[in-house]
Amino acid sequence: MQAHYQQAEVQVTPAYLSVDDAIRFSSISRSGLYQLMREGKVRSHCVQVSGSLKGRRLINRQSLVAYIESHNA
Repeated sequence: MQAHYQQAEVQVTPAYLSVDDAIRFSSISRSGLYQLMREGKVRSHCVQVSGSLKGRRLINRQSLVAYIESHNA
């Protein structure tokens, strides 16, 4: 007798978004998003491989959602 198992789908909400994903998620322009980061209204981190000149900017999803909700009409 063989047992059959069903796999449940698990949805994972990422804690961080790429800049492009944050733009699609929020509909805030790229320049607007960078301004919010400069002003400290949206948190972000730059992930950089040791020895590399370039990194990848990641936007904290929770801070972006909090900003959007605080400006909801």
